[in-house]
Amino acid sequence: MTLRNDALEASIRYDGSARSLQLIASAATALSSFEGEAAAAGEGHVLTGPLSTANAKALQAAFPALRPQKIGGHRTSIGTGDRTGLATPGQARAFATQGAGVMPVLAQQSIREMDRLGRNAQSVMDDAIFGLVEAGWDSGFGADCDHIKTTEGIDR
Repeated sequence: MTLRNDALEASIRYDGSARSLQLIASAATALSSFEGEAAAAGEGHVLTGPLSTANAKALQAAFPALRPQKIGGHRTSIGTGDRTGLATPGQARAFATQGAGVMPVLAQQSIREMDRLGRNAQSVMDDAIFGLVEAGWDSGFGADCDHIKTTEGIDR
């Protein structure tokens, strides 16, 4: 699937077991905030880059729907969380077909789970963003770090 705006087309590509970000733009300047290998392609430009924090943040700047939103304006929200960083595309597709009116909380993981899985808040967010791009999701989502019990947890 693909996520599009006026300047960019973003998708996640698989090459064997590796995943990468692919961006297509008519102007090379639209790709300047992204990491990766850029090249001219036909009348446009293509960039293939890593699934990095820098690219996740650049995607959030380019696509507002990839920034977590406040849940307060929605009647119903459902926290699914993606414990391993692999389920978000399927979760987003399920919300797209069956979740009308529901705000999904897709970037959701507790401090305890992050510790057990060797993750951190940024990696949880990055995985959610790339999963949403893979699903072509443009409807917004929430983020939550549950069960914070210490100020150290808040700081993290």
